[in-house]
Amino acid sequence: MKKSVKIILATTGVLLIGGCLFLWYWFSKHTSDVHLKYVPKEAAAVFSIHTRELALKLDPAQLESLKPVSDQVNDMPDFIVNLMTDPFSTGVDPIQNIYGFAEKRNETTATALVVALADESNFSKFVVKMFPSRAIEEGDGFSYLDIDETRGLIWNDEAAVFVAVDELDVRAYAEKVIALTEESSIQTNENFM
Repeated sequence: MKKSVKIILATTGVLLIGGCLFLWYWFSKHTSDVHLKYVPKEAAAVFSIHTRELALKLDPAQLESLKPVSDQVNDMPDFIVNLMTDPFSTGVDPIQNIYGFAEKRNETTATALVVALADESNFSKFVVKMFPSRAIEEGDGFSYLDIDETRGLIWNDEAAVFVAVDELDVRAYAEKVIALTEESSIQTNENFM
């Protein structure tokens, strides 16, 4: 066998193995459910939206028909068009599952939706487009946006949590959720896992 053929075969093998490892790494990064740690173990109810399974069931022709036509785009906010046409540009990781939970605090209820982030800076830009009149406040390792007196949005480099509370301090509750560790999360509940 000629030396050039051996080099080509070796290079092809290395590239093939490298490509397989990259795909495995990328897929495992986007299927880690690391954001599940932001669901408290004392949650009264938890639900998940399995986005990969939903995407597999979508008919591409039907999905194409759902894209906004040019006349309708003018009436839709830019951030919604962006979310529909290029969800990865929003900073959200649309391949990861989405988790929601409800938690009882004495006589009040708190609910939240947890989404994984692929890019925190893109998500921050997306939030500014969604809520242009609201100011983002920086905290210790997180960003927070007060939507109104009962709803807020908090995020870090792993996840974003949309919270809604009754008769609780929205920001304090959001900070409690974003500070959860694996030990205080639903991940310690074997029945849930």
